Amino acid sequence: NVPVIKYIKEISTQMKVILDTNILVNNFYLNSPKFIGLFGYNKKTRSQIIILDYVLKEVIKKYKEAVTKYAEQNEQHSRILFNKTDKIDTEPLINSYTRFLFELVTDKKVSIPTSKNISSKKLFDRALEAKPPFDSSDRGIRDTLIWLSIVDLINSNPEEYFCFITANTKDFGAEKLNKSLISDLGKNADKLIYFNSIESFLYVYGEQISFMDKSLFEKFFSKKHKEILSKIKIRKISHSSIEEIPRRYQIADIDDMSINNLDVEDFYVYSSTQSTYKVQVEISVVLELDIAVFDTSIEDNFTETENMKGYSVCWLEISLLVDKTTHQIEIDESISILVGYAL
Repeated sequence: NVPVIKYIKEISTQMKVILDTNILVNNFYLNSPKFIGLFGYNKKTRSQIIILDYVLKEVIKKYKEAVTKYAEQNEQHSRILFNKTDKIDTEPLINSYTRFLFELVTDKKVSIPTSKNISSKKLFDRALEAKPPFDSSDRGIRDTLIWLSIVDLINSNPEEYFCFITANTKDFGAEKLNKSLISDLGKNADKLIYFNSIESFLYVYGEQISFMDKSLFEKFFSKKHKEILSKIKIRKISHSSIEEIPRRYQIADIDDMSINNLDVEDFYVYSSTQSTYKVQVEISVVLELDIAVFDTSIEDNFTETENMKGYSVCWLEISLLVDKTTHQIEIDESISILVGYAL
């Protein structure tokens, strides 16, 4: 079952995606298709994955437990089947995994915040009241720490959108977040979206933008050379950036230009409405220039010019509107196109 997301007038597609321990330990190396999809979503939307510091420590602890259990079972099976003890040194495996995990979160730009606003009194009061995630037997300190950290993050960043993904439906809620937890968020309750799996999150968000790739936008821009050229000012092209002109020549003037090559360098979805994605696209353009030059190696030849071809590069940041249903694209005229020139 996939939760239905109620759109407000416009919702940011950029989110802080918080992962619970149970999501991570299902795939310790975070390399399954669902994690690949999640990392792809983050890159396309410039969202960010958040793993709380004690969640990261718990994942390492769970990995250690899994490796230790495997080593003990392997030793037992070896003794039963082959009448010998085959011991596995678990320490190098645990150290290697710890290094891998920290390298991965660094590479993926995962945020690992440490909450500083959770007092022991706050934990005690919740336990006393058996307020979720605590239950009537006082169990739930780990989940309460996670939840209060999430509340702290949201209250500290009220302009941001957050998503919490956990498979713990008993303590946090199945499909919908537990009502008593929602009340903790107060006026920021609409800033948190809740899912019980990465798959359900990607179904609502990731799969909707899976059709987007660089080739989609390159195809669009291949028919927009005229519009792109209209935003590039010849007078701003630095003569020192122009290549393919022999050294003995000096540029007198740039008479005309055309696009020799266009590449989409990067793009991300930064916002959406019910019908449209707003996408920021960064492109690089190789310009072919018709240039009037004169030969400085010939004495008194400053008045005679000839025409040559030269090349320079510029970069543009362009906002696009992409229809969610038809995938039709148009330039968002309400946002100015930014142009950068080579020096």
